[in-house]
Amino acid sequence: MPDLDDNTPRPPQAPRFGPPTTANPLWRAVVVAGGLFCLSCLLWITAGFADHHAPGNRWLDQNGLLLVGGTGVASILSALGAMVTDAVQTRRLLDSKDKLLNHSETPRTGNDHH
Repeated sequence: MPDLDDNTPRPPQAPRFGPPTTANPLWRAVVVAGGLFCLSCLLWITAGFADHHAPGNRWLDQNGLLLVGGTGVASILSALGAMVTDAVQTRRLLDSKDKLLNHSETPRTGNDHH
């Protein structure tokens, strides 16, 4: 196989189609929000078995539902955002692939008779 130096023309590379090369940052938010939701649920459940006069348990008695609800809503919203972002990225990728494939074909008309 001959060595290619900087002056040798290289064949054109085919476009690469596949998953986006950049990760969707919203999936990290889904993991964090989901983890916080699970942790807040566990804290709220275990607080029922502990001393009800402890400051942390009194706080959880007053704010536990808000904590669990808030982390649950954050999990749902971040998951929806991540899915919408993935859908948009996938649609753009498919559209660019379709444009490239359709552009390379010669258009046919109804008058082509061979």
